[in-house]
Amino acid sequence: MWGLDDTVLAVCGADCPDPNNFANGMLDHIYKTYPNMRVGLFSNTADLVIRTFMGWGYCDNTWNKCTGVSTIIPANLFEQGLLTIRAEYQNQSSSYFIGQTQALYNFGQNHTALRSPSFWTTIIDGVPLSDWVGNVINGDIQHVGP
Repeated sequence: MWGLDDTVLAVCGADCPDPNNFANGMLDHIYKTYPNMRVGLFSNTADLVIRTFMGWGYCDNTWNKCTGVSTIIPANLFEQGLLTIRAEYQNQSSSYFIGQTQALYNFGQNHTALRSPSFWTTIIDGVPLSDWVGNVINGDIQHVGP
């Protein structure tokens, strides 16, 4: 559907054996192939756009066994996935998450901030988003948010 077989998955090769679940495989591939790569994951923990796209094939609280209409991924399930990735790669990459308790930031439901004025005004746990991006570029590992 997205043409990933000829792009991301082709590059990842054997490190991504499951084309339906390749996030960790891709990160493993990046760190193995480019050991000095700097990686930062920014996300809202209830991102409506990503949760909607991920909802394709999700219903009845399960994946790919739908008996009805696909639904948006629950915010708590999406946040748990982000926290799991953070935990698995905490010594190799940085993360900046806007959580569901932060009313000022629409309870973490927005999609992005990097190409908007909020890049300069977003501050989570006392850390400006713009400073965090600079730290990622400098190679400093830092985890912000829930």
